[in-house]
Amino acid sequence: MAIIPVYGVEQGGNCTRIYYSSGDVVCDSRKTGTVLKNIAHYFGADLTVLRRNFGKKFNCKLFCPVPFSKNHLYVPIKVRSPLIKKDGATGYFKLSAFEGLQILTPGLADQPEKCNILLSGKHCITSHLLPTKIEKRINLANSIQEHYCLMHDQFSFSLKQKDLAKNKSAKIVKIKKGLYFKLVTDDEEDD
Repeated sequence: MAIIPVYGVEQGGNCTRIYYSSGDVVCDSRKTGTVLKNIAHYFGADLTVLRRNFGKKFNCKLFCPVPFSKNHLYVPIKVRSPLIKKDGATGYFKLSAFEGLQILTPGLADQPEKCNILLSGKHCITSHLLPTKIEKRINLANSIQEHYCLMHDQFSFSLKQKDLAKNKSAKIVKIKKGLYFKLVTDDEEDD
């Protein structure tokens, strides 16, 4: 999935194009920032707090990838040159949707190097960033995702330990490879 700012005649100017992994593309009349805030609210997250906290942790003042959940981390990448200052230039790409980069120009002295971002759903979006910068942002996003998962798995595990202390007959049973646990009572264990 990707959320891209575009200028749309039908929508009345500055709007957002949303690319889905199914291959569908939808235009939304709202600005990209508004759409991103609504996605954050859907996950019960505060976009400002996420950017501040992860920006501090990873020394990333601008263009910090934002995690809304373990599987929904968005990487900010410049995708257009805005006509006026308040129009956004940044698109947000779901980390798990990246399939690759395709260099468009050879990077001659008079021509900046650009590339296409290849996404699931057979989408191809042109970026205004150097491929090396995009790769750095993807690597940063992977680090943030790892930290986010570790942080939430530890929090989840500590909550389970507190529940276990309250109910002495319960046991923690590993249900999947990794740090996924489920509390069961002695009665449920026999099933």
